[in-house]
Amino acid sequence: MENEPLRRSTIEAYAGIALAIIQGIVPMTWWLKIILLLALWGLAVDVIFHSSQAKSLSKKRKVFFSVLAAIVICAICSRPIIDDYYNNSLRMGSSQFTELLNNAVGQTASKQSAAQQLNEQYHHLLYAVAINESRWGMPDYADRISSQDFIIHALQRVISSHDVSSWMKQDSLFISTGNNSFVIVFSVPMVTTPKLTIYPPPTLSTTAHLIKETNVGFVIVFDPATTPITDFDYVASAEIAGG
Repeated sequence: MENEPLRRSTIEAYAGIALAIIQGIVPMTWWLKIILLLALWGLAVDVIFHSSQAKSLSKKRKVFFSVLAAIVICAICSRPIIDDYYNNSLRMGSSQFTELLNNAVGQTASKQSAAQQLNEQYHHLLYAVAINESRWGMPDYADRISSQDFIIHALQRVISSHDVSSWMKQDSLFISTGNNSFVIVFSVPMVTTPKLTIYPPPTLSTTAHLIKETNVGFVIVFDPATTPITDFDYVASAEIAGG
């Protein structure tokens, strides 16, 4: 008795299983995994619409099962792809951060000191994020990326500025990047970007402009630029992440 040829639906089912195995065990980039998932869903839709077992199903039911297949595939396979995407972003940011720290070594003593304090404050932020992650039982990519991005931005401002000084006030790091511009870095992330109230600078005619606002810090520039600002303070009204 001759072996019967495999049906198209059977071949597609085997192909789908093979794609799922490849996606799960073979190292690949997050975007290539998305392509494989789309191919897997395409196979599932083709089986639903063209297999002999599904001939009796109405078109509406076929569409329903196609959507259901997409939901099931995403529920099972999306988490590793999301993790890969964010971890890749963090790795790229980490390389940029390390490069900036190395660039700061050859700068003035005040810039090196500011860079070192930024590095320490960054580790305080990551420690706070790690505590929240252990509490929630899942990675907090949003706070990790916002912390990394803001520290990189602060380092870039330090390296590119001519006059730099830095100091700690309570738990916040203050960095002066000129007569009238400052970077302030919190020690823990806030749940949302806080509403900031800047204490009045020495003259009533001076205005504070928030150039960059995040849940881990902000950049402030006082106007006019000719007015030197030596001391000020702020109140950040927002809940601490995990608080």
